[in-house]
Amino acid sequence: MKTFIVDGYNVIHKIPSLQQQLDKSLEAARKALVELVKRSKPSNTKCIIVFEGKDEYKDMVLPQNNCGINIVFTKTNQEADRYIVDMLKVASKPKDFTIVSEDNYVCNHARGFGADFMSASAFLKDTPHDRCNKKDHTGEEKPGFTDMQKITEELKKLWAK
Repeated sequence: MKTFIVDGYNVIHKIPSLQQQLDKSLEAARKALVELVKRSKPSNTKCIIVFEGKDEYKDMVLPQNNCGINIVFTKTNQEADRYIVDMLKVASKPKDFTIVSEDNYVCNHARGFGADFMSASAFLKDTPHDRCNKKDHTGEEKPGFTDMQKITEELKKLWAK
């Protein structure tokens, strides 16, 4: 089963409607992100949203009935970026993960472990059907993420020399 890992605060700061929620509160922005992810994630997939946290907030509860979305708050002084990379490092099948982040550290490590990655706007904007289907209605391969995969493969060939 495909699992999306969302770099919570990175995504909040990349999506204007979520940034606006920060004017209300950090909690409002987190809840808005959860709602957007609920509507955006493909069916039959899991989703983990990772936020930096503090030990005193470890029991913080976000909205119930998150439709297959798990929410993780890291420990005090533990960055979400590192947490996400560590998840990939210990995963038996990193290729089963798609990382949603625009952080170079996270995306470069995802690439290194063989996981997919996509921008926040691509994840939250496309319909689930479009994201999962790599070909358009004409049978042609869609541009975008697949192009990044091709570039990655070409770079691996060059760097191996």
